[in-house]
Amino acid sequence: MRHSHVKALFCAQALLALALLEPRAHAAVVDAPSADIVPLWPHGAPDTPEAWKGPEFRGNESISNVTEPTLSIWRPAPGKANGTAVIVAPGGAFTGLAWNKEGAPVAQWLASLGITAFVLKYRVHQVLPSEQQKVVSPVRSEQTQHVEVGQKLAMEDGLQAVRLVRTQAARYGIDPARIGFLGFSAGAMTAMNVVMKGDAAGRPDFVAPIYGAAPKVPVPQDAPPLFEVVATDDPIMFPRALGIFEQWTAAGKSAELHVYEKGGHGFGLGDPASPVGHWPAAFAAWMADHGFLPRTK
Repeated sequence: MRHSHVKALFCAQALLALALLEPRAHAAVVDAPSADIVPLWPHGAPDTPEAWKGPEFRGNESISNVTEPTLSIWRPAPGKANGTAVIVAPGGAFTGLAWNKEGAPVAQWLASLGITAFVLKYRVHQVLPSEQQKVVSPVRSEQTQHVEVGQKLAMEDGLQAVRLVRTQAARYGIDPARIGFLGFSAGAMTAMNVVMKGDAAGRPDFVAPIYGAAPKVPVPQDAPPLFEVVATDDPIMFPRALGIFEQWTAAGKSAELHVYEKGGHGFGLGDPASPVGHWPAAFAAWMADHGFLPRTK
């Protein structure tokens, strides 16, 4: 087994273990009004394995076993929209979506800035409690295969999300040249797969991987400006997040990296009372500097 494959396998196992061992909360999933939830694939999502198809599970703060991807839209208050859109991809190790931590609250915050936010419910496979032992196995497991398939399907959904938002820009009152992609953990990996492996039609105009990783492929010639956040005590993504910044700067592309001493993995918007909780303000300032938000006076 090649060294690069061992690293990918370890990362997949670590992500899955984190998703399974994280305590589950009991608050109901917060979503946009049903009128603002649109199907991502009106004629059905392609390539979904038969073994993945089954009822979607909600009931706590996350969503799992997603086979029918959607976009949930959070709109700015009337008269506040500034024409920028951001697609938000929650994390969850490709086995669930941390909706109430990295989805809805992020969209609500973006909408408060005048941004039209689209939370992407991308396809993920549910890992059952009986499968937990396989996750930490040192050999290639069925769950690792789920992660690999999940990355592919999530990328397809991410590309489709950008295309749909861009082609429907007039409908949503947004500028088709001001569409961003903000992802967390597995959602950040999805964002980077979309940017680096997809075509120009599915590529966002800016990208923000929050504690994420990128594929080892060349940076596209038309790579968008990048904003990145990670904590040094993140046991999963810290070194890999630094690699994204190195890839972008080595290719001569625009990149900004914020590294915080503490925060671990999965801090979402962060505690406003801690340093890591300052990253949303830094991101808003970065967007303004790049023309995606009005400059504050």
